[in-house]
Amino acid sequence: VAIGQAFGAAAMILSQGQKGGRAALPNATIQLNQPRSQGQGQASDIAIRAREVAHNRKTSCELIAQATGKPLSVVVEDCQRVKYLQPDEAVEYGLIDRVIRKEDMSMLAAAPAFMAQL
Repeated sequence: VAIGQAFGAAAMILSQGQKGGRAALPNATIQLNQPRSQGQGQASDIAIRAREVAHNRKTSCELIAQATGKPLSVVVEDCQRVKYLQPDEAVEYGLIDRVIRKEDMSMLAAAPAFMAQL
C-alpha cells in the first residue's frame, strides 16, 4: 500500500505486490523514473557505476512491464523522464489495483484513525 510517496524503486516494489492487493491511499503519489548515478572518482569507477545503473534500469523496467502488462518499450520510454502518477492514474497504468478510499473502510471492524483525515 502506497501511503505517501512511492518513488523510483518503491514504485517498482509496489507494482510487484500480489495482483488484487496492490493499493494506494487517495493522496499518495507514485513516480516512475530511471536510476541515477552520482558518478565520481576515477574513470574506471565511473564506468563500473554506469554499468550497474544500466543493469538496474533494465531490470526495473522489465519488472514493471511484467507487473503492468505493458510492452517493455512503453515502460522504458515512460521511465526516461520523471512520470508522476496519481493513484487513479497508477490503477490505469497497471501499477496498482485499487485506491483505498474512506468509504472502503466500512468493511473493516475498525478503520485506522488516520482515515478520518482523508
